[in-house]
Amino acid sequence: GTVLALFADYRILAQGAYAVGLNEVQVGLPVPPFLLRALTHVVGARTAELMAVGGRLVDPAEALRIGLVDEVVPLDEVVPRAVAWAKELLGRPAAAMRDTRRLARRPLHDDFADVGPALIDIKASETQAGYLGTNLHTQDDWVFNSPMSWHPGGKKAMWPESPRGGGARRLQIVELPDYRPGKPVVTKVTSDTIPYGSTDLSVIPGLVRKTDEIDVKVYGQVSGHIAFRRTASSIDKVYVDFSDDGRTVYAGRETMALNPRGNSTYTADLRLTGANSGRMDLTMTFGPVVGSEQAGLVFAPDASGKPQTRGYTEYNGTRLTVDKLVP
Repeated sequence: GTVLALFADYRILAQGAYAVGLNEVQVGLPVPPFLLRALTHVVGARTAELMAVGGRLVDPAEALRIGLVDEVVPLDEVVPRAVAWAKELLGRPAAAMRDTRRLARRPLHDDFADVGPALIDIKASETQAGYLGTNLHTQDDWVFNSPMSWHPGGKKAMWPESPRGGGARRLQIVELPDYRPGKPVVTKVTSDTIPYGSTDLSVIPGLVRKTDEIDVKVYGQVSGHIAFRRTASSIDKVYVDFSDDGRTVYAGRETMALNPRGNSTYTADLRLTGANSGRMDLTMTFGPVVGSEQAGLVFAPDASGKPQTRGYTEYNGTRLTVDKLVP
């Protein structure tokens, strides 16, 4: 929860026996650099150092004193107060508020400007100074399946594997006799009475239906909107001159026909104009995404004779075509 809160615009914590902070050091893990930078942005360099190095968790009063949270209110007032704060902010002149917010948060943004997807060359990383990894892989024709479960003692772990191409799974168990786990975290008894919990499982179908049926508009910070509609079997997004930065504008449509145990189909007819130009004219059929059968793209012809996976995507003059993915 603290990790997510560090990147929020405003933090409201409930009164009571709660504790917040980054306790990675307590469980034998270093605090990742990006989290330390985010904590420093919120509470200042010296306080962030003391909290992170000591793995300290603080109560609501201390969190308010050091600036980790902005308000402390009774539990039932947290959401109403957050909504009221957001409405108050939205009542300010939009352009002035948005530009000032962007300026105030720029140091945090700049810290993460170069963060993005990465492919790791494992063989190369093993030769780097300070490498602490342990190769738990035993056979090239078997692949790791999530999750990995650790024994409470910290020296044993277990995870499922499956053969490449699908088939029966197996469990792998490893023992790490040289591993020195950190000090165990003291367990606490969970109360049988949780104010936000419910034992009435009959409400689950209704909650599921709420998540399956969404019909909203997402407005760009500068112009346009995305009309987003989701049902149990489809997702539909219509871009109407949508732009967050005022430099590039999206127009067109994306759809997804969902069939988790069979074939699902994603289609896109999108155009990008402005500082960057792009085009997507794409249909991709794949499946299944659940079950033991291996998922994959489907290139077989549809009823019209066209490949079920076809088309291209183009960005600033560089075009990639789907037919390059044919096995």
